[in-house]
Amino acid sequence: MNITAKILTISGGVITLGFGVWHYAVPAMYKWFSYMPSIPDELRNGITAANFFLSTTLTLLGAYTLVVVFTRSENIKVHLIVMSILWLSRVVYQIVKPQGTMIPGLPMILICVFSLTALCFIIPLIMVWEK
Repeated sequence: MNITAKILTISGGVITLGFGVWHYAVPAMYKWFSYMPSIPDELRNGITAANFFLSTTLTLLGAYTLVVVFTRSENIKVHLIVMSILWLSRVVYQIVKPQGTMIPGLPMILICVFSLTALCFIIPLIMVWEK
């Protein structure tokens, strides 16, 4: 893996890790449950669990990305494929079902950030694949 591919992959890993850690705080930061004060506890617990597992998954994937790069793992191609699919899926989902519409301009910013993150994995994948 050349230096450009390493820098891009590390950047994508750090961004993924950052999204994961940040997402643990999202429900409290944005007061999710103030928008639905009378929902049943089971639904509240389900939303909390879904966010927790999203946060944990992103955190682990981001950390594993760094491990794969720094240990020069032979699993790099598979990992780059997985991360490319993950972030491309997120871009498509943001286009189809935009989030952040309560803040003007945020949906487009999210599309840009998710697209750039996807490119942090797609470009190195192409570079590694060509070798």
